Amino acid sequence: MPDVDDANALRELVGALERYPSLFSLSYDAVALYGRDGTIVAGNEAARALVGGKLRGSHFARHMRSGELERAEANFEAALSGKTVEFETVFTHRDGEPINVIARVIPALVDDRIVGVFGIARDITLQRRAEASRDESRQEFRSLFEQHPDPITMVDANGRYEKLNAAAERILGYRSEEVAGRKVGEIFPPGAERDEVNSFVLDLIRAVKPTRYERTLVRKGGVRVSVEGTAVPIVHKKKVTGVFLMSRDVSDRKRMQEVLELQARRTRALYQLASEPGADPEDQAKRALAFGMKELGFESAFVVTVGGEALMIGRGLGAELVDADNPAFRQLFREAIEGSLLFDADKAAPLRRAFIAVPLDAQSGRYGAIGFASRSASVALTDLDCEFVRAVADLAAVSIERAIEEKRLHDLAHLDALTGLPNRLLLGDRFKQAIANAKRRGEEVAVYFIDVDKFKLINDTYGHLVGDEVLRTVAKRLLESCRASDTVARLGGDEFIVLQSGPSIGAQSRALAARMRAELEAPCDIESLQLSLSVGIGISVFPLDGRDEEALLKNADAALYAAKACGAGSVRRFGVELSAAQLALGLER
Repeated sequence: MPDVDDANALRELVGALERYPSLFSLSYDAVALYGRDGTIVAGNEAARALVGGKLRGSHFARHMRSGELERAEANFEAALSGKTVEFETVFTHRDGEPINVIARVIPALVDDRIVGVFGIARDITLQRRAEASRDESRQEFRSLFEQHPDPITMVDANGRYEKLNAAAERILGYRSEEVAGRKVGEIFPPGAERDEVNSFVLDLIRAVKPTRYERTLVRKGGVRVSVEGTAVPIVHKKKVTGVFLMSRDVSDRKRMQEVLELQARRTRALYQLASEPGADPEDQAKRALAFGMKELGFESAFVVTVGGEALMIGRGLGAELVDADNPAFRQLFREAIEGSLLFDADKAAPLRRAFIAVPLDAQSGRYGAIGFASRSASVALTDLDCEFVRAVADLAAVSIERAIEEKRLHDLAHLDALTGLPNRLLLGDRFKQAIANAKRRGEEVAVYFIDVDKFKLINDTYGHLVGDEVLRTVAKRLLESCRASDTVARLGGDEFIVLQSGPSIGAQSRALAARMRAELEAPCDIESLQLSLSVGIGISVFPLDGRDEEALLKNADAALYAAKACGAGSVRRFGVELSAAQLALGLER
């Protein structure tokens, strides 16, 4: 049982407290007076509100959380021994809710004798909840910062690294502690770029608002990475203390964008080449090859046809190009023509350090192959480059096909279908060119009108197939007996025309005609037949015997008629060699 003296002393103490309400009942803190046995003797209104019920007569253990009781008992005993103890503990409200408090236990003295314990408690539940929420937010932020898949960098107000998250460490190749305290630009090579990056970061901090950016970072080791992101200011007490650089690696996207732009530029250039109105097909093919050579970094470009003809383009002064007759070179192109793509640096090594070739395929067939070669450096080609080579080859093939078609149409209009010689239409152009050149140079033009004797008899006797072969033989022998600069044409039937230009060609015309006649009259084997031909030749000369095509042909024809009148295998020149009677006969023909 409590000591009677202690009980009386406690009553006196309670009476005293009631006389000074500002120290007890009016206090905002919860205050309770405990007897030495821990039973509450008196408590103010704040204490009753704190625990939610009656206080007097209840033991302090009733209001303690079970886990806190042992410590509370130890602190209570300390107060009874004369000590003042302050500690944080948890009370329990009547409804069961925990209450965080800062508690102080003070010895209760009456006449210097400890008769009980004053307990003072302040509710800090809201404060602790706020702190717990703040700690939770910090933990969530730390987790978000560390685990975020995008690189996030904390930079202080001076533009120095504070911390990198794991993604930022991966993209930069540095650990967070390696860069902490260094300015952002210091990971760049020394130079103007480093200062520019430092200024850029400071500008982001001064912006005091989220700012989008796009930059190139430098990884540890010097590899560059393209990033884009947002700079978010770090604000503490209304002051910007740094910035979060929240980035995303867009290197792959950038590379893809560059690839697409490169592809679009090349496609546009090739399309413009292909759609040029009136473009010369051969020039078009050459320009396509030159464009491909420039784009890919090769030193030379080639076109080799199935028949073996080669066209070469070289770039750069003194560039030594591969000999088109080199057997190794020919073999490489044979492989390209037979296959679909050749890129074999080992095989090409004796000739050049880089080589690629693709076949020339068009709608009507395979014409050959195009290739690019380089001696001075090895050229690394991407898949896109190989596709570009194929596109160049397609354009070249179409150009070659167009050139062939244009030539075919030209030949249909201008060449004799049986012999391949110029026809009457093309002969007219050659006449104009020959006369114009002769006038300019002060030269002469000899016109030879040639007719096969008794050709109708050959046709009737042996048939048209033999007759056609005779005409082809005559055409072939005329070409062989003439110069490359001469024109050999077929007027029709068994009539042929030869144009020869040169100074004093008229004086040599009979000798030249005799040579042609000897060539034409040599025996020939046709369809298992041995035939001996004879021809008549009439000659007229510009400007003596006529100053235009019509007059020259008319007079050469008259000379031919006169030659035939003299017998098979005769040659006559218009003018002095013809009698008045022969001339009259020729003109009437």
